[in-house]
Amino acid sequence: MFPNAQGIPGLPDLTHPNELIQFGKELLTSFLTLTLIVAALGIIIALISFSLRRNESDRTNFIQEWVINYLILLRGFQHGILVVLLLVIGFFFCSTLANRYHNWEQARIAKIAEGVAGSRLEQIAPRIRYLVEKPYSYNRIVNGKLIRVEETRTINRYLALNSSDIQVKIDQTRNRQDNRNNYLIDFAAVYEVTNSLPESKELFFEISPPYGYSLLKNFRVEKEQKRLEPINPGNYSFLLPLEPGQSSSFRVAYQAQGGPRWIYNAGSELLANFRLAVKANFPNADFASGIA
Repeated sequence: MFPNAQGIPGLPDLTHPNELIQFGKELLTSFLTLTLIVAALGIIIALISFSLRRNESDRTNFIQEWVINYLILLRGFQHGILVVLLLVIGFFFCSTLANRYHNWEQARIAKIAEGVAGSRLEQIAPRIRYLVEKPYSYNRIVNGKLIRVEETRTINRYLALNSSDIQVKIDQTRNRQDNRNNYLIDFAAVYEVTNSLPESKELFFEISPPYGYSLLKNFRVEKEQKRLEPINPGNYSFLLPLEPGQSSSFRVAYQAQGGPRWIYNAGSELLANFRLAVKANFPNADFASGIA
């Protein structure tokens, strides 16, 4: 199941009744507050005028001066209210339009995803693995006594890729079993790696073939145009002899056939200098980065 398309969080959408009601409540509250301020100002002027009732000339001058200032203030308020009103209307119009466009785009992506759900070719980004020894301790009971045991264990750590330059060509072919279109993938990528460790350690370049393939051929990993052999057959882990501070590049290439959707998954890795070029050799190809 795919989630329903939703708007952009935090932006109001006037096509939603609950947001219209909330906006009306806030507008009514603001209007009542402004009314109370104007009424309070009138009451203050009346009280001051009443306190000066014994001196008619002073009261007349005071009231005239306050009335003039009050009229100037009201004129300023009129222009200010007009400007604020235009800004508010423009903001709500733009936010509603942005939400509608986002909603339409998400609905289109969800529709595409539903059409190809369950079948995909997914390539996971490679990882540069090395091993470190970490001390740890635990308690155990020996002959009824609690003993603290100190040991070391091997932990996997990973380096980030310097850059990724990926070229993918996609063709379509008809699957005779379910009469649906499948993808033929021609994948070629160049990854640059730098050993940023302060001391020499064994590094392993690890990349797996695409998930969900029905046919895979010519899978190879090359370093300086020389094909590398995996440490163990079938595990796609390659020894990477790099001294600290040294850099090298690897080329990964293969052809695969599988479901009618192709994905490149970076996983939990941080990408730097990433470039992905996809060429679809068939009409009406959809590219949707929101599908995962």
